[in-house]
Amino acid sequence: MLKKSEYKTVPGWEIIGKGLNDIAEGRKKTIFALAVFICSTRLKELGLKVNGKQDAPNMLLYQQLCKKYKNDAHYQYNALMQRVVKFCNR
Repeated sequence: MLKKSEYKTVPGWEIIGKGLNDIAEGRKKTIFALAVFICSTRLKELGLKVNGKQDAPNMLLYQQLCKKYKNDAHYQYNALMQRVVKFCNR
């Protein structure tokens, strides 16, 4: 298990770190926060604290990406989740 100070060197931390920060500040429906909620069980297993939960984070994330990226939402979703999975499986 990595020390918390070492997480920032792991691919995908740029998403996880921003998501955890968004959640801590009460912004639970940002793209990054929703990505964290999707993988919260695994993050907790890695020793990271994820406060709260969000119902249907996958659906909400896709809706947010549709608003931002329109026709490229599916591509963006897959790319984002690949980075998150890399972090979770490091």
